[in-house]
Amino acid sequence: MKYNRKYIGCNRIGNWVYGGIVSSFNGVFRNEEVLIETGFDYIPCMIGDISDAYNLLDEKIKNQNIEDIELLMEIVFEVVNEYFGGIDNLNNRMSNYVDLDFITCEDDIGKVSSLKGKGEAACTERAMVTQNLLKKLGIDSYYKCSTIIVNGKNDIHSYNIATINDKHYIVDSSLASVHNEKATSLICEIPDYVYNSLIRGEAGVEDIETYSVLVSHYNPLRDKDIVVEYDKDRTNKYEVQSSRVL
Repeated sequence: MKYNRKYIGCNRIGNWVYGGIVSSFNGVFRNEEVLIETGFDYIPCMIGDISDAYNLLDEKIKNQNIEDIELLMEIVFEVVNEYFGGIDNLNNRMSNYVDLDFITCEDDIGKVSSLKGKGEAACTERAMVTQNLLKKLGIDSYYKCSTIIVNGKNDIHSYNIATINDKHYIVDSSLASVHNEKATSLICEIPDYVYNSLIRGEAGVEDIETYSVLVSHYNPLRDKDIVVEYDKDRTNKYEVQSSRVL
């Protein structure tokens, strides 16, 4: 079913604003329909049964200090990678889904869980599973989908925004960073006013309180330094120095 009679996905692409779509979701994914953008078309997906991911998380957090955000994000990143069988290989990914125009019943909607172990999951599926894992850990988090810029190139991207110990963080399990010489989710702290801008789920509202977030960091999965602008084209930019990426 749709969430609150709306789809979840990117509701703003450049100057285009899409009605009936919310760009942030604060719940646990169950039967909500999440849209994957392909050009100007959308395909929907649902979470499916990801109990194996929950079991893997339970196994990895035993006897660990989950108050340590860096360690916690390492574990979540490991779970997402192991569940999906590695980082995305998109050659076969879209064959798991049906275009929105051809959906006739719920059985036609692809499931994120169908990508388990295939090495095909991209940011949408990875952020959806991350959202549910964070919620399972009792962390207040949002799934967010918006237009971003990566090294000067526009893209549609899904990521998470988490609140831990009263501090807010962008958590990105697709555009990874490094901690303890290991790949881990990109994590960067953002202040309250930027957090409040990012979690707004409706499109087309622009005022002096809206913010893009610029993050510069080394991405071990791409083996290069990258600059990401999350929630592009807002009226203000908040820049995270590379030293502030945890």
